[in-house]
Amino acid sequence: MHYFITSRIDSLTSAIELAEIKRLKLFKKLNIPAKIVTLDYFRYQCKIWKELGISNDVINPIEYFQKFDTSKDSTHDVLKKVLNDKKLTIRENQGFIDQKLRVQTTEYQGEIDYVTYLDRWGFTDRRDFYVNNHLSYSEYFDDGGKLITRTYYNSQGDTFLTYHYRGGNGNTPVLTLIQLKSSNCWYQFDTEADFGAYFLDYLIKRDPEAVLYSDREDYVLKPFELMTEPAVKFVVLHSAFTKNAQPQGEPFPYIKQLFELQSKINGIICATRQEAMDLKNRPEVHVPCYSIPVSYLTADLLAQSSPFENRIPGQIIAIARLTPVKQLDQLINSVIFTHQKLPFVDLKIYGYNDDW
Repeated sequence: MHYFITSRIDSLTSAIELAEIKRLKLFKKLNIPAKIVTLDYFRYQCKIWKELGISNDVINPIEYFQKFDTSKDSTHDVLKKVLNDKKLTIRENQGFIDQKLRVQTTEYQGEIDYVTYLDRWGFTDRRDFYVNNHLSYSEYFDDGGKLITRTYYNSQGDTFLTYHYRGGNGNTPVLTLIQLKSSNCWYQFDTEADFGAYFLDYLIKRDPEAVLYSDREDYVLKPFELMTEPAVKFVVLHSAFTKNAQPQGEPFPYIKQLFELQSKINGIICATRQEAMDLKNRPEVHVPCYSIPVSYLTADLLAQSSPFENRIPGQIIAIARLTPVKQLDQLINSVIFTHQKLPFVDLKIYGYNDDW
């Protein structure tokens, strides 16, 4: 099996994940077994996978161990269980005791989204989150509203995974421990990277011939480093590897981490021959560098052209996520400089904020 590893796949699907999906379909067309692995979990991932037509081709560690089936309880039955306490007075699917809200249910598209449990002083003590009317996980809070634990449940309603938090600077919750129950044994991890490494090792133990591909070095390199099972591992680069886009420039932080990790990977895959040559010519690189195009254009598309008389003079267009890594500030400053000399020059940016 070939595993393409990333962070997550959102409804506003990033170009890297779109490239993974195209690669996945190409492998399937060639009858080569392949799947995508997403290391981050979020509740609506299965719906997005279904919309993208990849429901059976994506693995997520939490979803894998959770083992939810396709059956779904009715919203009415779930509400009946949630609001079953005889001390509650029920009004519009909310539970009250002595006129104080104690159980607050929230629905989304006709299903239970989450249920909030409040104490007698009005503090939120617990919030349960649902997926297809199945209880997926619970979050517990202190009296300052800070997250203390997040507990995940399997299809039988048993706890199989717990994230523990402690207060950090500014009372911000800091992950301190992850506990996983697998095959009737409990395992402990200090970080999500440790948990990710465990899961990748878990896959390798079941398929020693598997090949792993990192599509997001900021998420995958650390688990690669922490893995203990021998495996074939490649790192796929989807952007320039230096801060100034020059071959011998200062590498991005995760590229430096990649340079330090070479004893544990089998090669680096670049989008172009030139990039592969530039990377290989750096003194820090000691592994093979390959060039594999991310996509291609047919001869018909390459032959197409748009007459200049049909174009808007001076119109510049940028299509990108609104994130510092795209360095749109440099583009904006360049257009400001150009606009002062050529007033008809204009910039339009099409994108979205990718803060989760």
